[in-house]
Amino acid sequence: MDSSDVESMLSAINGLTATGDSSGSGGETKLVSFTFHRNTEDQFAQLTLTLSAWDTGSCLASFTGEGNRLVDRSAVTDLTEQIQALFTA
Repeated sequence: MDSSDVESMLSAINGLTATGDSSGSGGETKLVSFTFHRNTEDQFAQLTLTLSAWDTGSCLASFTGEGNRLVDRSAVTDLTEQIQALFTA
């Protein structure tokens, strides 16, 4: 994995845009999870972004289990395909 692969992945994560709030049940199938370690001593020194399947058009995005928002499933699919390509190349 070179720096352009990492930059591409971070760009895809940064490009995720909320399409709505979650309500009801769903999000049980985790697709991918990222843990970010920040150089800080506050309560957000470690953040985990989890993307889970919601429905055919959306995925559930949550940071450290809170702030659940729906994001476009095709963007998450593109991101997971990038990750799979990194580890199968």
